[in-house]
Amino acid sequence: MKINLKHKMKAVLTVLGIIPFILCAQISKNSANTLPLLESIISDTVNENFNQVSFLYDDYKKVISIINKEVKIHSKPSKKIVEKIIKEQLFEYKGANTIPYARKIYSYKDLSFDTTVNPRLILESIEHQYFLEENGNIVGDSSMYFYNHLDGLDWNWEKDEPQKRISKLEQTPNSIYHELDLTKPYSPPTTLTNELKLTPVNISKVISRYRYANRGNDATFYTYSRYDGMLNPLKQLNIAMYLINEKISLGSGGQYGKTDINWYFFNQNNCTNYFVTTDEQSSHYKDMNTISYTYNRFKQPVLAKVRIKKIYANGGALAAKYQQSFTFRYKK
Repeated sequence: MKINLKHKMKAVLTVLGIIPFILCAQISKNSANTLPLLESIISDTVNENFNQVSFLYDDYKKVISIINKEVKIHSKPSKKIVEKIIKEQLFEYKGANTIPYARKIYSYKDLSFDTTVNPRLILESIEHQYFLEENGNIVGDSSMYFYNHLDGLDWNWEKDEPQKRISKLEQTPNSIYHELDLTKPYSPPTTLTNELKLTPVNISKVISRYRYANRGNDATFYTYSRYDGMLNPLKQLNIAMYLINEKISLGSGGQYGKTDINWYFFNQNNCTNYFVTTDEQSSHYKDMNTISYTYNRFKQPVLAKVRIKKIYANGGALAAKYQQSFTFRYKK
């Protein structure tokens, strides 16, 4: 009996000695499988300017803010960096809930004429937005919109009467439809709509229309023809399920109009080819964009190189072509 007891005790101690190594291996494996959170997307520098979108989180990995910046680097007479915030989104939560119930959007405007000095920013508008939910799905939002009509530096928005806005959002396995009523009091009806066609895990087409009174539609048509098999870092964010119709845009302007480089929260993967056309009133050009990516070990993009072709809408001749790069940075 003593020999058996001794062997049993030895076996128990051996198992207890192995357990820490097993736990350490499991923790290491889980850490490797934890996807890093997107910290920023930054464009390359063109004519001493670049754009940046930053994501801020709380201790529970919930997005609390998204900030859009424009940055100018002055090389002469001495190197100087001038930053200006264009838009800031603040997400609000109730208790430990991981889904936001509201969002505040602050948009800013630069009144300075001399780009070599610090920007003279004013608060251009504020939107207090409340997400509307039904059976666990977002169905729209209700918001109060304040606008600084006089470009006042000391604008007290709390004394203004807000414009009330209601949007509706409908989703099926094949499509997403979003409609926002922008009609002001005593003004003709104004609506902004977005129709998204799904594949179903990625977006294949988007039709964006702006309609004012009876003037017809100003429409933009996007066709997303190809995706990679890697991970879209926006999809993993806790806010993605409430922003299924929204995108992060880092457009660039120029002689041939603005180019909209964008990534949607809905998509599971990253788009590698898409085309943009508009009606004749909006633009005389079509965009043909091809994107190639470099990835990290988590299959997330760290660098996107966008090859842009501007094509004349009438005749199809090449108007211009150029390339722009974007860097994706992640929290460590």
